[in-house]
Amino acid sequence: DIGFMRVYDRKAKGFGDGKIEKLFSDLPEQTSVGNPQFSKNSPHIIIFDYIDYYEKKNYAVSANLQTGKTGDLVAGTFSDPSNFSGLLPTFSRKDDKIAYEDEDFLGSYIATVDLNTDKLSTKAGTTKTIKDDTHWPQWFSNGVRKLNVGTSDNSLEQVKIYPNPVSNNLIVEATESLDNQTITVLDILGKIMLAQKLSLGKNNLNMSDFPNGTYILKVGNATRKVVKI
Repeated sequence: DIGFMRVYDRKAKGFGDGKIEKLFSDLPEQTSVGNPQFSKNSPHIIIFDYIDYYEKKNYAVSANLQTGKTGDLVAGTFSDPSNFSGLLPTFSRKDDKIAYEDEDFLGSYIATVDLNTDKLSTKAGTTKTIKDDTHWPQWFSNGVRKLNVGTSDNSLEQVKIYPNPVSNNLIVEATESLDNQTITVLDILGKIMLAQKLSLGKNNLNMSDFPNGTYILKVGNATRKVVKI
């Protein structure tokens, strides 16, 4: 089966409750599902393999988790169940195509097909073989990401922060530019461990109960690393 674990809670900006839900409550005998992937741009759309071992058929199925609707995007066949891993469907960057693996009497090949806007159906006549004798398709693309590294916001660089490493209380000597600003302490996974308003002068951040490790202090876009021991 395919399961979903609630790992992160966006509203709470922290870890989720770990709840696990299944895509199917029951499957017929001699059938299997696997190789799930989320849509690149629609978090409620997934694609996965649905394999019928009795009929030796495989389907790339797309599902809308909000509406419960599904669509068979590609139907394939396989000759050897012991050496078959599925169509392995994968969305393109814009979710307007999928790539998948299939086989014929000559062997395995990679193909693509265009999707309609609902991502639950394909456009007729758009199937295209990309490469013969190939396995495991995966769609990727190059892009440009804007980062804050090297920006002029260095409001924490000139601030006295000590001791570092720290065992209990971390002292932050706030300047006028940081007065009444909020300083946030995050772990390496981005979880907020502490958020506190700064006042002019010395401020105590109690980190005594934090697990040992590296933490990030953040005010606006400015950051500093501290180590808890």
